Amino acid sequence: MRLSLPCLTLLALASGSLLASVPARALDIAARHHSGVRYFEPMLHVLAGCGILQGRRGKKGGYRLAREAGLISVADVIRALARDGARDVVVVPVGFVCDHVEVLYDLDVEAKAVAESSGIGFHRAAAANDHPAFVAMLADLVRRGP
Repeated sequence: MRLSLPCLTLLALASGSLLASVPARALDIAARHHSGVRYFEPMLHVLAGCGILQGRRGKKGGYRLAREAGLISVADVIRALARDGARDVVVVPVGFVCDHVEVLYDLDVEAKAVAESSGIGFHRAAAANDHPAFVAMLADLVRRGP
């Protein structure tokens, strides 16, 4: 199963120098995620090939988003993976600690429908919700105070 690494890549770019004049290098993105560049580079090429990223070669080269981050959807990334031959996609709601209407609809309905219409399997990692380890961590933080 192929993971939806492009989503991580987009997050790395969005929180870095992405909209600045200096493109983010594949090596820097990989280092931020404590991973090898050989793991990230193929996904960067896929995203550049489908118009989600812009790539520039050379000494001052790198990658940046081709459009504003808010205009790039999970559906765009799923379609890019499908065009590249992915058989499955795993979506992780990293911005949310619990399921709510937005997560449930955007991922479990819309993104799943895009994956199915693109011919690839859809899998979603669970949010933390009320997992005992998550609840224990929150309780510990409350006990410690500010």
